[in-house]
Amino acid sequence: MKISDITSAAPDSASAASRASDKVLGTACHEFEGMLLGNILKQGMAHQPDEDEAEESCSNNSMMTDFAAEQTARALSGSDITGIATLLQRQMRKPVSGA
Repeated sequence: MKISDITSAAPDSASAASRASDKVLGTACHEFEGMLLGNILKQGMAHQPDEDEAEESCSNNSMMTDFAAEQTARALSGSDITGIATLLQRQMRKPVSGA
């Protein structure tokens, strides 16, 4: 085996590791964005029951509203429309300055 073969293979493996790390970071940032948007949507869509409404009906309606909020948040996060995940990813990649 030649030494040149070894040195040329090293950057490729480092590059592959970097791409894998970027993919994991991207996924984590999108998941965080989805959770954040989901919580915001759930709070905004929270139903305040009237006195004459049945509790069971409100419970089922609340579950459907929560599900809709989660699915909407997941779709928004996946489309990069808000840019929160991209901003997080950029911030997480920056090297930390020495103390």
